[in-house]
This record gives sequence, C-alpha cells and structure tokens, in this order.
Amino acid sequence: MFKVFDTSAFLNRFFFNDIEAVITTNSVLGEIKNREQKQQIDNLIQRGKIHIKEPSERVLKEIQKKALKGLSKTDIEIVALAEELKLELHTDDFMIRKYASDLGIKVKGIAYEMKEKNILDEVYEKIKPTKEELQETKRISKEIIIKLRVASKKLKMPIKKIILAGSSARGTFITNKKDLDFFLLFDLKCSVEDIKIYNEKILKTAFPKVEFWEEYGEHPYLKCRMFNNNIDFVPGFYITKIEQKKSAVDRTPLHLRFLQKYQNEKIKKQAILLKQFLKNNLLYGADQKNNGFSGYLTELFILKFQSFEKVLKAVSNLEKNKYLYIKKPKVMKKFDDYFIFVDPTDENRNVASAVSKKNWQIFNILAKEYLKTPKEIFFFGNNYNQELPKNLLALEIEIEGKTPDVKWGIIKGIAKRLANELNTKHYNIDDYSGIIHKDEGLIVFESKLKDILRGPELKDTKNSKAFRKKHKNTYVKDNRLYCDIKFTRKKLVSETKRTIRYLIEKPKIEIVDYNKLKLTEEELKRIKKDFLKL
Repeated sequence: MFKVFDTSAFLNRFFFNDIEAVITTNSVLGEIKNREQKQQIDNLIQRGKIHIKEPSERVLKEIQKKALKGLSKTDIEIVALAEELKLELHTDDFMIRKYASDLGIKVKGIAYEMKEKNILDEVYEKIKPTKEELQETKRISKEIIIKLRVASKKLKMPIKKIILAGSSARGTFITNKKDLDFFLLFDLKCSVEDIKIYNEKILKTAFPKVEFWEEYGEHPYLKCRMFNNNIDFVPGFYITKIEQKKSAVDRTPLHLRFLQKYQNEKIKKQAILLKQFLKNNLLYGADQKNNGFSGYLTELFILKFQSFEKVLKAVSNLEKNKYLYIKKPKVMKKFDDYFIFVDPTDENRNVASAVSKKNWQIFNILAKEYLKTPKEIFFFGNNYNQELPKNLLALEIEIEGKTPDVKWGIIKGIAKRLANELNTKHYNIDDYSGIIHKDEGLIVFESKLKDILRGPELKDTKNSKAFRKKHKNTYVKDNRLYCDIKFTRKKLVSETKRTIRYLIEKPKIEIVDYNKLKLTEEELKRIKKDFLKL
C-alpha cells in the first residue's frame, strides 16, 4: 500500500531500510540537506521504493484556496498530492497534520523508535527532582518555619499555623525549580487588613536583612529572594472546613491535605510528566501570563485518571469530558466556564476557571498528536513552528509601576480590545498577540490594515464624480461610495491611545519594526501560539 511522505517523515527517521511504497514531491526532497540521508533516499529511488510525483494544477488550486496561514508551498503541494491520490499522509508536522485532517485526509505520525513507556521514563529522568533537591527543600523550609514561629511568638501574633504548600511541599516539582510558597494562617477573628500587617511584621522580625516586595493575589502578600529561591509569604486564615473561609487563600491547606491523602510515588511521577508537557507548551500557570493550568488542577487530573496517558485520552475527547470531579458533588452546580473541574474541597468552585478556551483547544490538539506519535518534542521542543505572516506590525506600550502579573493582564486586555475596536471599523485584524517584552507591553498583529473612506451618496452625481476622480478602487455599498485607503501609522497610534486610555492615563506608544525586535525563544513561541489557527 502506497503512502505519501512529507519532509518530516524523512527527517524524523533514524533509519531508512524499512521504507517502501512511498510517494513524495521534488520540493520535499529538496528540503533534505543531510548528505547521508540524501544518498539513502537516492538509492531507494533507484530501487523503486520511493516514487516522485507532483499534484495536478487543478487539485493544487483547490487545496490552496483552503490553505492555513503559515504553510509553505512545499506543505501545500504534499497535502494536495495526498488528496489527489487518496493516500495516507505521513507527517510529524503539527500544522500539516491539522490542515490535512480538516480536509478529511487520513494522517499518520512517524513511528518513533521507542515505545511510549520508554519515552516517558527517559523524560522523567530528565525532569524529576533529585534526592538532593528534595532534601534541600525540607532543610530550607524547616529553617524558615522555625524562624517565623520564633518571630510570631516574640511579637505575640494571633497565628495558628505556618505551612509550606504547593508542589514543593508535595514533591511534585520539576527539577531546578526555585520557588517556595509559605502560608501564614491567622486566627479567624483577625481582619484581612490585620493579617497583611501581621505578615509584614513577622517577616521583618524573622529576616531583618532580607529585602521584601509586595505583590497581589486576592490580597497583598510578600516575596523575596532567599536561599537561592524565590519565596512567597502569603497571609491567610486558619480553617478546618470550607464554610469558614474568608478568602480564596484559605483553601490552600485543604488542597494540600487532600492531595497528600491520595498521593504515592506513581502519582507523583505522572503529575510531574503532565506538568512538563503543559509547561513546555505554554499551558501551565493559572496567572495572567499563561491563562493555563494550576499545579493543583494538574494533580487533580492525575488523581482522576491515574496516569499521564489516560489524562491525554480524556482531554482528546474533550466534548465528553467537560464536567469533571473526583467525588460527585451533592449539587451539580452550573458554571459559566468552557470547562469544569469541581474542587473536591469546595463544590462551589471550578478549579479550571482560569484556563482559557483556546488553551483547552490547544491541549486537546496536542493530546491527540502525542497519542498518535509519542515523542520527546512534546516535553522539550517547540510545537508551534508554523510560519508567521511576513507583514507584521508591532506596538510598544509603556506600562509603569505594575507587578509582572498585572502587566500581563493589562497588555493582553489591550491587545484584545484594540483588535475588537479596529475590526468594528473594518480594519480586519485576524490574529494578534500581546506579550511583555523587556518589561514593556508589546502587541503584534498582521499589518493588512486599511481605512475605509466614506464618500457621497450616488444621487449626489457631482460629488460622486469628483470622489471617483480623486480615489481609485471605489465601490458602492448601500447606495453610497466608499474607498479603501492606507491605514497610516499616525492613525494606528491615535486609535490605540483612544482605546486604552481607560487603562493608562497618558500612554506612551511607539510603532517598532517587528523584524528588528530581539525576541527570546519563549517570546517568539508565545506569539506563534497566539497566532495558531484552530
């Protein structure tokens, strides 16, 4: 049975002696640069195991009409060939897979040399916390908690308990993680304002030489850099049941207790694998930057399905798994969210509320891709490798005096609002991205901007004639003349200022050359993720 190979089907193979009955195009073979691979392929062509064929012009034109942005000419040709020959397309390229599948073409990933179990074992060895890291975490946390207790006692503070929480407490962190989260839990008789003040006094007494800075969750907490770790000190209230909570923070000890009750080494391993999968694909973190999965949600998924692979199978069938729980709630509450995972410690809370719809859709696609072809690239590589449009515009917006998480929330909000505003005025913004770059806001979008000039009504013959003479490419809509004119940079800046003035009083905006930006690998990855067509 013949099959069609794209470039990745050749490049991702460690050997070629099993290749036979393969059809491909000249442009695909032109992308093979490795001399040894080229020699092997030439030999297989001579032996009649690889055949070269081009798609017909008719089919190629039909496929081009439906092409996704970011696909190369070679990509479109190989998809057209598979469609014309009605053969299975072998590819490891994410965009080609989606494109071909949407067209109804059968797609198959390249069989990897290792079984999935071996892949997961190899990945886990690279990312698991070392014995030394686990011991060091225990030593540091013990030392910090002792100092906090001594300071609390000295100051006669109404504190009930001090705990280390999060993945560091559960041993489910990825190696080289340098974050610790401590929760100082006060008596319920205190007010929110009280515990903020008490938290600061205790920390400055316990660590007088350490510099702290304030950040915000539901209420303020303090951060510092100490013992070569980024450390959060979060004040909250000590509760024994969820009905007592006075803030969202108060659930944390209940979360910790629930997860520790069901954890074992197998569960920890699976949780770490899922975290790395999500983190690598920019889906991890319930903050404004990522709009993704919290550590707690990730570990609940593992508790629910018991393994990394079973989580992916559930997510790949997303429509049937959009309301999940560990234990069935007494009342099946309705949530206004795309996906629901009921908090086992608080039935009125959806743990998955922070995850954006797009991130769920991307997770769904990646889960299907991994299950077809398990590979390490899903854990360490870039799976958003489509080409970006060439005519990109970038806006730099200065955002002063805000914490990183607040800045991310602001720039994402501005990007979305600006795109919506421009689209209502027919400026046609299809894709956009809002990121923080060098501590400033950066909005990137395709620069096919056009302004629509409104002309006279057709019955006004004199002015209509003058309008047509002055402007080329006029057209009629609702008995009135219109003309598309170039959208100037000055107009773009003024539109942006008008759109964001409710967020930034005197915004400083600059249009920059996207191609001259020195983006980090992660920043480029984020932009490509935002531009991904679903």
